[in-house]
Amino acid sequence: QEAESAYQRSLTLYHQLGDQAGEADRINELGWLAYDQEQWDEALDWFQQALVRFEGLKQVSNQAALWRNIGAAQRQAKH
Repeated sequence: QEAESAYQRSLTLYHQLGDQAGEADRINELGWLAYDQEQWDEALDWFQQALVRFEGLKQVSNQAALWRNIGAAQRQAKH
């Protein structure tokens, strides 16, 4: 709960600063937090949101990492 609150506050600050890459990073972290809590659908949602932002920023290496994250969450969701 505390970690989620911290990531959310960080996300808000990055948004206020207009730092899209920072926002995407925090969204990815929220995805990993949900993943660690075995909330697969929520993790997928966060990862997909981060992917869209990294696609908009044309950050291919981060896009690749997000596809890996999405695959990991999808795999876990099927168990």
